[in-house]
Amino acid sequence: MFKTLKILLFILICMTGCQKHIVEPDVQEVYIEKIDTNQKYKITCKEEIHDIVQNINSGHRELAIFMADVMVDLVYKNNKKITILIRKNKFKIDGVTYVSSDTILNTRLIHGKIRCTKSNLK
Repeated sequence: MFKTLKILLFILICMTGCQKHIVEPDVQEVYIEKIDTNQKYKITCKEEIHDIVQNINSGHRELAIFMADVMVDLVYKNNKKITILIRKNKFKIDGVTYVSSDTILNTRLIHGKIRCTKSNLK
C-alpha cells in the first residue's frame, strides 16, 4: 500500500512538474501560421512578443486533447527555434499540453493586426 502511494505521488509530481518558465523570454521573432489557410505572419514587435511569452508562461500542465488551429514558431537570439501548437487557451510544446487562463493569441494577432508599425508584419 505504501509503495503504491509513493508511485502515485511520483507520477503526480512528474505530471505537474516544477518548471518556472515554459519558454524563455529572450525571443527575437515570432512566426504565426494559421493551419487551415496557411497564412503566415512574422512579428518582431517587442510588446507583442512579450505578451505572447507572458501568456504562454502563465499556463500550467494539464491533460487535454485538441486540434490546433495555429502554429507558432518562437525564434531566439541564438537561432534556436521552438514550435508551439495552439488552440484558444490550450497549447502543446514538445508533446506536453498546457492550459492558460487566458487565450494565448489575440484574434488580432491571428489576422495580422498588430499594435506596432506595419513594417513588422511580413
